[in-house]
Amino acid sequence: NQGIKEGDIFLFFGWFRKTVYQREKLIYMNDQPDIHAIYAYLQIGNILKGNDVKKCPWHPHSDDSHIYNKNGDLTNNTIFVAAERLIIDEHDMDFPGAGVFRYTDNIVLSVIGNVSEERVFRLAEKHLGQYACRPRPADFRQVAATYNRIVSRESRGYNQAHVLIGNIAPSAKDQDRVPLYIMNNMLGGPCMNARLSVALRERNGIAYNVESEYTSFADVGLEVIYFGTDADKVNKSISIVMRELKKLRARTMHEGTLKKVKRQIEGQLLMAAEDGESLMLSAARSVIMYGVAEGLQSSVETIHNVKAEDIQRVATNVFNPDEMSVLVYT
Repeated sequence: NQGIKEGDIFLFFGWFRKTVYQREKLIYMNDQPDIHAIYAYLQIGNILKGNDVKKCPWHPHSDDSHIYNKNGDLTNNTIFVAAERLIIDEHDMDFPGAGVFRYTDNIVLSVIGNVSEERVFRLAEKHLGQYACRPRPADFRQVAATYNRIVSRESRGYNQAHVLIGNIAPSAKDQDRVPLYIMNNMLGGPCMNARLSVALRERNGIAYNVESEYTSFADVGLEVIYFGTDADKVNKSISIVMRELKKLRARTMHEGTLKKVKRQIEGQLLMAAEDGESLMLSAARSVIMYGVAEGLQSSVETIHNVKAEDIQRVATNVFNPDEMSVLVYT
């Protein structure tokens, strides 16, 4: 009755309070504040009415008692089915059509735009002042499990082979994360001269999509190299990748080459800084992880302080062929 149509978005609002188990019962913690929050969303992908609601037999409103009234007439019973993807202004937001927002009390507010600092603090105090400010944990958690190398090949009926080569890597607080970040960018970063792309695609023509990704978590990191190729080219492709990694382990990088790599990364950072939202999100993550908002200039200086010996040392640890796992999907 409110003109609801496909593409509209429902936001779900509720009252919450932290709970605890006592005597096998879940009870509210009386010393915790009330939390009024928007906790979920759903974008309408399809609207089902009448007998069409039986297309969702798992839904409690899909049975006849909700479809027909006592006189046997159709009711206004309606089921709103979520869209596959969240689409706003014809743009795919890279989120599912329905989901739950994650709540955390470790929140950092970042603002960019023509807004004074005084106004930001005033608004923050007005809307967020009721919530207690909690100190950042003094340290990160420790690694909970031991890494074991895995080599596996699985048949999934794909048209091409998908290959993943990886190893555990430095954590978010490990200083070796910076040399690995530089190596990762050099191997498979967003540039046409990435070493693995040149070796696999340009020189040999046996792979099109080649990526190298380093993700650092609080307790451990993950370095993964991915490429897609024909099933009969898997072994050759893996050999080429391993040969490129061996070069990083076997000899110290020439200072001139390393300088060019650093300048290229600096250019990428400067281009990324043009996106205000990404810049502020990066600063907020830095505050959460390290307690300080690392600026662009500080990041550039950290990268330029990395030496060729650091690159070789980290490559020897992370790209050790006896420890790297390999997963092949064909």
